[in-house]
Amino acid sequence: LEAARGLRLRLAPPAAEDRGTAVGVARRLVEAVARHPGRVVCFAVHTADGRRLRSEDCQAALARLRSPQTKLVASVDHVNAPLLWDAATWRAAAWLPTDATTFAWYDAEAAHFDPFSRDKAAAAGGAPLLDTSGLGFVLQSLTPRHVELLRLLAQSQRDGARAGDAPDAPAGTLFKTLQGQCRYKMIAHTEDQIHQYLVELTDHNLVSKKVYRGSVYVAVTPAYVEPLLAESGTA
Repeated sequence: LEAARGLRLRLAPPAAEDRGTAVGVARRLVEAVARHPGRVVCFAVHTADGRRLRSEDCQAALARLRSPQTKLVASVDHVNAPLLWDAATWRAAAWLPTDATTFAWYDAEAAHFDPFSRDKAAAAGGAPLLDTSGLGFVLQSLTPRHVELLRLLAQSQRDGARAGDAPDAPAGTLFKTLQGQCRYKMIAHTEDQIHQYLVELTDHNLVSKKVYRGSVYVAVTPAYVEPLLAESGTA
């Protein structure tokens, strides 16, 4: 969606089966480019073998970006990265592997992770947690609206606000309440936009969604609530 806005492309409304999926967004993006004959768009994806891009939906979305008017260039870090893809999706993407090894160190990337937090998270069966510097690095990579939405959720969570009358409701904000807050603060105006923001924040392990009695609650990873508010200067 951010790419579409940057390219000034108008995406068609998502089909019912495409809502909340990366492949659905990719399909609509390709169709939007196709409405401009003669225009060619090249997408660059860094670390296509990363953990957050290994799901079937993400791989299918990358493959769907291949069309006569859309091109895809990607980098991988592991020599066996092609094994992460099934044969059908690999053929659909029509990858052309090229050895462009840089032999560069991973000092910059590794500096943003706390090894002790990573070990504790792994022992608990959870996702690795970023340290404070790593969280700041991730926030810099997000758009201002992503960050504003994240801080809105963190503030609500720290204040103990629960959008629901049930005392045993999960921590976080009811999605319907979040939708109203986003419209009021002009973060997002449609449900589709909010879902897309949440998909990207979930991919970064910054937020999670839980379903309780038919309602969806959105919560910030507890360890990030105070650092997020400290970053924004909220007392």
